[in-house]
Amino acid sequence: VTASLAALDRIVFEPALPAPHLDALAKIGRGREGKVFAVFEEAFWSPLRSFVAAADESWVQTFVDVSVLVGEPALCGFAPHRHTESLEAADDHEVRAQIARSLEQVWRWSLAQAAH
Repeated sequence: VTASLAALDRIVFEPALPAPHLDALAKIGRGREGKVFAVFEEAFWSPLRSFVAAADESWVQTFVDVSVLVGEPALCGFAPHRHTESLEAADDHEVRAQIARSLEQVWRWSLAQAAH
């Protein structure tokens, strides 16, 4: 079944969705989603095209490579509903810090890949 989160509230599943699925849906939340674009000197995340980097409840958790669209190494980051308001209220420095915190584990991964 593919449906929006809002539509799931109106669908009755028999049998009911498993508890882990319901817990995951509760964590995602319903409502607006925040979005940021970040440009880099190099695509250190390559060959990953999209990934989740949810470090310590960072606001920006899901990333998609949009380099082809932007014309240089770039990611579009998405913030789930529960973090959208914080993201929108933040200044540029704070947004950059949140993105860096999320991407730290991906950066370490890329360094390990380069070492092999």
